[in-house]
Amino acid sequence: REYFYFIDHGGQVFLDDAKTKNFITCFKDQSFLNFLFTMMKRNDTGRYNSFPFLSLCGPERNYIRCDDVPIVFTHLVENKEIVQKISEITNFNAQFFLVANNLTKYSRKFIQFQPDALSMKLTSKRLYHPCNSKYGHVGLLKSSLAIEFGQLFTFSLDQDDEAPQCIQWDENLFPLQLIDE
Repeated sequence: REYFYFIDHGGQVFLDDAKTKNFITCFKDQSFLNFLFTMMKRNDTGRYNSFPFLSLCGPERNYIRCDDVPIVFTHLVENKEIVQKISEITNFNAQFFLVANNLTKYSRKFIQFQPDALSMKLTSKRLYHPCNSKYGHVGLLKSSLAIEFGQLFTFSLDQDDEAPQCIQWDENLFPLQLIDE
């Protein structure tokens, strides 16, 4: 059997042919989602090329396409607690982790946050962070999380330059890697 899925820019997973894609129609079962992402790899079968990823489950084939990239970081976590507002962080020396695709129950899959590794696509203004190479090397930061990080951006004094230049993480300024595509 073959199934077809779609991952939106908020990290939600849907059946690809679902007419309405919203919180009500997305998959929420953490064990299913964990398995889907654990087994995900590049679709090198030569079939359904518009679905660049494949997740195998025994004889079943789960073909996956996405709005941008399959990994979407949905939460920032400190000491296993979700950070509600980045502007309220007081201990920047703590270890912070990014949660992919709402998989908050699977801490072994969290990615350590590296402020010096953030990048932004100039055309879309979307923010990315490195992740496992089997998912395409980068994950997208969900819009609400990117907005939170946006409070830490510094900008050039040149008014023609709309892109942020750095992220200020505690007392440190880290250059933001700008991707011109």
